[in-house]
Amino acid sequence: MPNEHVFPRNVGLLVFSESPEKYFPSTQVELVYFPKGQAEEFTEYDPIKGPVPSQIKRTLEFLTTNFLKEKVIKPTHKAESNRTWNYFLQAIEEILVNAFYHRDYQQREPIEIRIYPNSIVFINHGGPDRSIRLESFNSGLVRNRRYRNRRLGEFLKELQLTEGRATGIPTVLKALKDNGSAAPVFKSDDDRTFFEVEIFIHPEFAKKETIVLDLDHVNWDIEGINKLLDQLLDSADGGIVTGIAGVQAGTIAEINKYNDSQCVEIVAAVDSAIAGTIAGGIAGGIADNTIKLIDDAIIAKSRKELLTSLSLVNNANNFETYIQPMAAINWLTMTIPDKPTSPNQKYITTIKGRLVLEFLKHKAK
Repeated sequence: MPNEHVFPRNVGLLVFSESPEKYFPSTQVELVYFPKGQAEEFTEYDPIKGPVPSQIKRTLEFLTTNFLKEKVIKPTHKAESNRTWNYFLQAIEEILVNAFYHRDYQQREPIEIRIYPNSIVFINHGGPDRSIRLESFNSGLVRNRRYRNRRLGEFLKELQLTEGRATGIPTVLKALKDNGSAAPVFKSDDDRTFFEVEIFIHPEFAKKETIVLDLDHVNWDIEGINKLLDQLLDSADGGIVTGIAGVQAGTIAEINKYNDSQCVEIVAAVDSAIAGTIAGGIAGGIADNTIKLIDDAIIAKSRKELLTSLSLVNNANNFETYIQPMAAINWLTMTIPDKPTSPNQKYITTIKGRLVLEFLKHKAK
């Protein structure tokens, strides 16, 4: 065999390398969540990295777990109910796969996904070929055959992630139409340096809902407050993540940020006067140690760390007195629930515990 220099092909590095960003900087997906719009506070999640097929899979899992929600709608003129999604997964998958397929890997810019209250924007650097007019995307009549990354497209086709025949845009338009969603908006500049696709929330999910709560018979103790939180979560959207559900699709830090942003939205949907009453009831009905415990557990901690923060000895009695009751009412949860006695076991505040803390902010105002 001759002594040759063997070099991997670019497509091999993108599809099989665990760190393609070493060879093509910023080959990753960045997600930013703006719960109250672009001018307000936002949550920036950890970038999703790895081989391109893995990035696609993990991004779809993360969006499905954290932001996609289903609603059953009963039409007045039909016997059957309709199942509708706020954002249709098939459309998101087509947009995301096409972003990887057609991006310019020589540009040091990531694929960016920006989630707003009523829309999701996908930004891909490396715009469409100049021969394609933006009007063609809106009509679905995209017939270009000049692919920027043809070999990558062939791999994605083998993985059944794309057809590779300019069918992505028509599929997106049809999927959104079948879901009852508005048509997407496509944007680029004259130099075609980027391509932006914005899809909009289904009208049924865009309706501003006010959460109505009955406080007349609430007993302001742990049990009564817990029942009120159950009522609140039942009144809010059913797609809310509780505990560490969905952690397989993202890091605990990502799930934390999502839960916190959901708490802000839920409490904001409650009348401010009622929120203030709840805050006062919580402050008067819960011991300071309990509030400190769930506040400390916002970042996952071991039982020893939590008890030490309360100036308590780490023994069975204190564990059963302070931590176990919070886990029993789902204000705390284990980070390794399938292995309760794991030496790496930690406890973290669930969305119910975070709601308690969010309401208490209203008392401080």
